[in-house]
Amino acid sequence: MAGVINIGADNASDQFDRHRMPKLQARIEGRGNGVKTNVVNNVEVAKALERPPDYLVKFYGCELGAQSKYDKKSSTSIVNGAHDTPKLCELLESFIKKYVQCYSCGNPKTVLNMRKANIFLKCMACGAVSDVHMRHRLNTYILKNPPEDKISKAKNKVKKQEKEEGISAAMESVDKDENKKKKKDKDGKKKKKDGDEEGSNEGSADGDDDEDDEREVVWMTDTSEEAAKARAQEQLTAAMASTVTHGNIEAEAAERRKREEKRLAEEAAAREAEEVRKVEAAAKEAAELAANPVLRLRRFIADGNSAADVAAELKTVDVGCGDLGRMRVLYEV
Repeated sequence: MAGVINIGADNASDQFDRHRMPKLQARIEGRGNGVKTNVVNNVEVAKALERPPDYLVKFYGCELGAQSKYDKKSSTSIVNGAHDTPKLCELLESFIKKYVQCYSCGNPKTVLNMRKANIFLKCMACGAVSDVHMRHRLNTYILKNPPEDKISKAKNKVKKQEKEEGISAAMESVDKDENKKKKKDKDGKKKKKDGDEEGSNEGSADGDDDEDDEREVVWMTDTSEEAAKARAQEQLTAAMASTVTHGNIEAEAAERRKREEKRLAEEAAAREAEEVRKVEAAAKEAAELAANPVLRLRRFIADGNSAADVAAELKTVDVGCGDLGRMRVLYEV
């Protein structure tokens, strides 16, 4: 397909074309001191690489020593100065090797993750976890601006699961309460029935004495119009009372469900706020460690690393004055 290439120079010979991206297109605009380079399809390239577009523009600026800007509203990517397309393609290849391709198998299907002041790639093909080298200046920008889509998707997923689990638990609790109430009413009726039967058995002896008298009694039912209306009214009143009682039970159950759902929603909101606070605190701490070499080295020593590891880490500290500056940092630590 014209205008589309494999991701990574090492995968150029991939005959199955599994991972593709559009060719980078750049256009030089302006003249004199206002000359600038517009990376026309930077958003499409970043989407194919599954990386934020501003990461690519910032990487170009760091490598070229020029100011760069990405406008999210207009999706324009600008790098100050005149830079031809082949040069930007070389820088894009360098970005892919550092921040996209797996360091183990070379597959570009990776996820960019952060832990404190460290950035690492998790490969979705082989499962390897590769630590990104912390010397590049883009790392500080990434730590201060983590990928928002990954964080928001994870939060929404957790929030949805917690809400579903909370509602199901509330429904089970309400149903359990209703079953207990029904069982209690049933037991009460049973006890009342047993008491009536015992009373009838106790009075059976007296009933035998009056049996002859009862045989002589003639039982009659009042069939007058007034008596029929009275019996109908009694039956209607009993049916209405039963309906009202059943309606009250359902209303109380619905009210309990609403209160439980409200409580669970408030708890979920509190948990979400706490997670956001933790993420912001971790990002802030990571940015401080990346910006302050003294704090970074102190944390490295506090983690229990050996003297050799501390010396190797000290060499990666990028400060002015070379070794003299590193000695100053070590002295402050």
